[in-house]
Amino acid sequence: MNPMMHHTPAEASGDSRASGSSSHELQKLDRVSKLLVGFISQLNKEEYESSRLKASIGTALFKHVMRYAPENSHYFNRDRLVVSGHYAGRWQDLFVHLIAAKGIAVDPLGVASVFSRTTTLPCHSNQAISSAIGQAIAMRNLTMLYNKPGLELLDNMIWCVIDDAKFQQDSALNTVALAGSWKLSNLCIIYDSMYDPMSDKLEVNNLKTRGWNVIELVNDDDLTITALCTALSTSRRSNAPTLISVQSPNSSLSHWLHSHPNNNTPLYLPPELYDVFQDVFKKSNLYEADWLVRVKRYRELYPALAREFWNHVAGKPATITQHQTALTGPITPPLSPWPAEQPSRRGEHSSLGRDKFSPHPDRRSRPGRTKPETLHIRPCDAEEAAGAFLVSIRSTKLPTTISLPQNGAASFPDHSSRLGVTLGAYAFSKCHDEDFDLTLITAGVGIHYAMGTQEFLIREYGLKARIVSCPCLRLFQLQTEEYRRSVLQVQSRKPTVAIDFGNSQGWKPYADALVLLKESVNVEIEANMPNRIGPRVKDFVKEFKKRNT
Repeated sequence: MNPMMHHTPAEASGDSRASGSSSHELQKLDRVSKLLVGFISQLNKEEYESSRLKASIGTALFKHVMRYAPENSHYFNRDRLVVSGHYAGRWQDLFVHLIAAKGIAVDPLGVASVFSRTTTLPCHSNQAISSAIGQAIAMRNLTMLYNKPGLELLDNMIWCVIDDAKFQQDSALNTVALAGSWKLSNLCIIYDSMYDPMSDKLEVNNLKTRGWNVIELVNDDDLTITALCTALSTSRRSNAPTLISVQSPNSSLSHWLHSHPNNNTPLYLPPELYDVFQDVFKKSNLYEADWLVRVKRYRELYPALAREFWNHVAGKPATITQHQTALTGPITPPLSPWPAEQPSRRGEHSSLGRDKFSPHPDRRSRPGRTKPETLHIRPCDAEEAAGAFLVSIRSTKLPTTISLPQNGAASFPDHSSRLGVTLGAYAFSKCHDEDFDLTLITAGVGIHYAMGTQEFLIREYGLKARIVSCPCLRLFQLQTEEYRRSVLQVQSRKPTVAIDFGNSQGWKPYADALVLLKESVNVEIEANMPNRIGPRVKDFVKEFKKRNT
C-alpha cells in the first residue's frame, strides 16, 4: 500500500471540519462497510471480494468525495458520474436510495420495490470512457471561457467507473490519448479488475506515456475506504487525467469467501446504513452554498460574462463578448477573397520541388484549397487539434473545417500550442540563442518533416532553423501586422522556406521558397526524408545569402 494513504475519509474528501477520526468512528465505518458488502453480495449474487470493492468505491464516491446536490439538478457545478458494466443499474440504485431516504429506514417490502425495476443493458468501458471524456472536454471548455484568476466559476469533476480494459483497443485508445494530451485534469477513471479476465493486460505505462496520472491499488485487506478516498482526492488535485486501477491480489484466489445467499431471504437494509449516509445532504448544501457565493461575486465583477454563462447553462445561443482576451476571442471579422496571384514577401517565389505542381487535388488539404469564407485548420497533433476546436467554438460567423493528420498518434508536447492555433500561426520551435539562419514554415503533417529537417540541418551543416506552425493561414491574416512580423521575423532578413504537399499558392506571401513534398499512400517515402529535403534547403540558403549580399 502507498504509505501516504493514512488520512481519514473526511480529510481526503476535503471536509475541513474534520481533523481526524476517532476509534469509534473507524469501527462504525468498518461495520457499515461489512453491512454493505453483505447486502450487495445478496443483491447481485456476487462473491465477497468483488462485493467488498463495490461497497468501498460506492461509499468513497457518494459519501466522501463527490460534490453534488441530491435534491437540486440545477446545481451546475456538481460532479458527474458515468458507469459501465456491473456498476450500472443496481449499484447506483443502492447508494441513491440510501441518500434519498435522509436517514429514515425503509421496510424490506419497500427496499425490494426499489431494486425490482428493469435496468437497461450496461454499456462497456469504450462507451463509458468516451462519454466521460466528452463531458470533461465540454466542462474544460467552459472553464477556459469563464474562469478567472482567483475566481473559479467551475471546478467540478467527471468520475467514471469501469470493469473491463477494452478501452485499450482501437479508437477508444485514441480518445484516451487525446484526454492525456489535452490535460483533462477534471477526469478520473476508476478501473475495477475483479470482473475482467484481461486485467493482467492493462498497459499502465502506455497510459503514463500518454499523459495520464496512474494510481495502482490492490484489492486486499489493506484497501480501506480511507485509502480509496485519498486516491480519489489526489485525482481532484492532479494536473492531468487520472486512472485509479484496482487489481486483484497476486496470491491465490482460494482465500476468497464465496457468498451464496439464500435467494428466498428478503432484502433488508439495516437502519445503521441509512444513518451513515444522512449527512450527505448537509455537506452537499455547503458545496452548493459556496458555489452560489462565487456566482454572486462573478456577476458583480463580470456581468456580461455571467449572462453568457447562464445562457450556456440554459442551452440558449450565446455570443462571446469582447471581455475575453485576444487569445480566446471570437473569430468574427469578414474575410475578403485572396488575390489570384500574390508575390512572395521578397519577390519571385522559388520552388525546391523536383516536379511541377500537380493540377489535381490530393488527399491532404492545403493552403488556398478551401473557399475564402471558411476557416480551414490543419493541426499537427492533439494539442493543436484542441486549439482548432476552440477556434470552431468561438467562430460565430465563419464556418470551420478541420483536417486531422494521418499520423494522429504523433505529438510535440514541448512545441505545439492550442492558443497559438487561435492566432493562425506561431513560433513552434525557436533557436535557443535567437540566432538563426532560416525559418521553416508549414502546417499539419508538414511539422513532422520540418522537425526532422531542422535536426538534419544543424547536424550536417550547422544551420540553425526556427519553425513556424501555421495551421490556419486565413486566421493568421486576421492578426495585427505587428504580430505577423514577430512570428515571421521579417526584420531579420533571413530566408523562409515552406514545406508542404501540393499547391504553393497560399504560401507565396509568407515564404521565399517551397519544398514540395511528394504524394504517396505511404507518406514516409524517401523523397520526403530530411536527408533529401535538407540539401535542397541548404543550397537555397546559400543562394539566398549570395543574392542578397
